[in-house]
Amino acid sequence: MAGKQSLYEKQLQRIIDSMGVDLLKKMTPEERMRGLTVSERLAGLDIEDLRTLDPEEKAALLRLLDQPDKTQN
Repeated sequence: MAGKQSLYEKQLQRIIDSMGVDLLKKMTPEERMRGLTVSERLAGLDIEDLRTLDPEEKAALLRLLDQPDKTQN
């Protein structure tokens, strides 16, 4: 049974590898971001993106980052 699952996982990974980029292109930004933490979202930004944020946006992000991660329980 474990061998079958391993084969299934390998085949699934091949599909993901070949179609992943195309699927991402068809998804909305909201769909691509769903399930990511604030930290993961910020990790995708470069320093220039962060510099363009206004002070209120920066303060809001800092407040979000200071909140405990509820998914870790």
